[in-house]
Amino acid sequence: YADVPVTVLEQPRPRPRIVGIVWDASGSGATRDHVREMALLDAYLRWLGEADIRLSVVRDAAEPVRRFRVAQGQWTTLRAALETLPYDGGTALGSFVPEREVEEYLLFSDGLSNFGARTFPRMTQPLHAISSAVRSDHDSLRDQAHASGGRYVDLIAEDTASAARKLVFQSTRVGGLRATGVTDLVLASPHPEHGRLVLAGRLTAAAGMVSVALERPTRDDAL
Repeated sequence: YADVPVTVLEQPRPRPRIVGIVWDASGSGATRDHVREMALLDAYLRWLGEADIRLSVVRDAAEPVRRFRVAQGQWTTLRAALETLPYDGGTALGSFVPEREVEEYLLFSDGLSNFGARTFPRMTQPLHAISSAVRSDHDSLRDQAHASGGRYVDLIAEDTASAARKLVFQSTRVGGLRATGVTDLVLASPHPEHGRLVLAGRLTAAAGMVSVALERPTRDDAL
């Protein structure tokens, strides 16, 4: 187990122009903190400024995708649609089908999929998973986000400003691991949290060494 300090660099990332929102409107979704979710969405969409939004509402099945336009950071129509959603039924996150032209997705869910045999699809674009419920499958949401190159946001543990920063900035992240005398390496997150990088593994010898490659948030530099 290792917990080491890391210098974290940040810079604003390019703004996507087509964004998908996957909104879990199953029965358990009623327990999420929608006030915090709306505050995060407001910060994110104001940063976007101009964008096309594809809304996918999921319960025990996925509803047809609805389209909205954000102009000058204003999202009144989209907000009204979200605030009037009923919450009922089971959770079938595997019923969601991503659209190829969407540049990134935001998933608002507790991650507790309990209906249907299909699992959440493997994403080819970044997925940012946002949890605002005390009872959530944090591990699943975190894994889905990190596997896609996206960020995991826990709105119970983070305020709006720090959560929004994850969505609008690119930052130092782990680009690779190499080990001698250690197997089964796992990272708490590929992104250092609060300037700390946490990883664990299984020693296969009396001592081991792990090398961590860090990527700066630029295309040209590498740590």
